[in-house]
Amino acid sequence: MTEEEARAKVDILYGAILGRPADPGGLNFWASQGEGMTEMGLIWAFLGASQAELKARAARLRALEAEAEARPPAAQVPVPDVDAITEAVTARIIERLSEGL
Repeated sequence: MTEEEARAKVDILYGAILGRPADPGGLNFWASQGEGMTEMGLIWAFLGASQAELKARAARLRALEAEAEARPPAAQVPVPDVDAITEAVTARIIERLSEGL
């Protein structure tokens, strides 16, 4: 395949395999590597090189899952009674006004 064809395939591979857009350096590297390769050759080479990034991402996800499972459920936070608060504040204002403040 030509470098231009490889560039288009590499852009797709980044999104499909790594779940992110290709960075310029990686795109240029893989496009030049793919020149003269078959499409499957490029895919296998990319997969082999991407294995470390995919393993690291999987390890981070497993760690986050374990951390989330270890946390206790969120405590129920009582919702304040807005009407009661408003009533109390209003009563206090009226009281202060009646005292001549």
